[in-house]
Amino acid sequence: EMHCLLALTSSFHELGAPLDVRNSRFFACIELRHSNLILIGSARTNTMVNSLQGDEPFVITDECIVNSRPLEGEEATYRGHRFQEGKLERLVEYAIITRRHGLVGSSVITMVSANHGRAIEGAGQYLSREDKLRELLGKMNVQEAPAHFQALLRVDMIDFDEEVVNVEYVTHRVVQV
Repeated sequence: EMHCLLALTSSFHELGAPLDVRNSRFFACIELRHSNLILIGSARTNTMVNSLQGDEPFVITDECIVNSRPLEGEEATYRGHRFQEGKLERLVEYAIITRRHGLVGSSVITMVSANHGRAIEGAGQYLSREDKLRELLGKMNVQEAPAHFQALLRVDMIDFDEEVVNVEYVTHRVVQV
C-alpha cells in the first residue's frame, strides 16, 4: 500500500496538484462531504473501502474479487494464485480501480483495492504511468475518465519478495448513474 501511495504522490507532485495524505482511521466523516478522496487498501483492512463499495460490478471480498455481472469471456470471481515456473515461484493477484461520485456535491472518490499489498502497488504503478492510463481510456473508448467506472487489473509477481513484474488490464465497467 505504501508503494502505491508513493507512486500516486509522485504523480500528483509532477502535475503540481495538491495532495493531503491521511490515514482513513483518523478522517472525520464530515470531511467526506467536500473532499476528493483516494482510498488505498482492501475491504478487509480499510473499512472505508468496504463501506463505499456499494453495489459495484466488481466487489472485493476477503478472499477474491467478485464480478457480479460477468460478460462473455469473464470470470465470476478473480482469485489470486501461486505457481512454479521452473524453480521460480510466481504469483498472480488482481486489483480494482474504482472511480465514483462522492457522497455529496461534485466530489469524487477513487479506490485502489486488492487483497495483496503488492497488487495494490502494481495498481498504483499502473495509475501513475501515462501510457497505461491512455491504454485504459482507449479500452473504455473515451478521451477522459468517466465519472463512474471500474477497471480490473492483473498483477504478476515473481520470487519470494513478490516483486511486481507486470500489470495488465483485464476488463472494465463504465457505470451509468
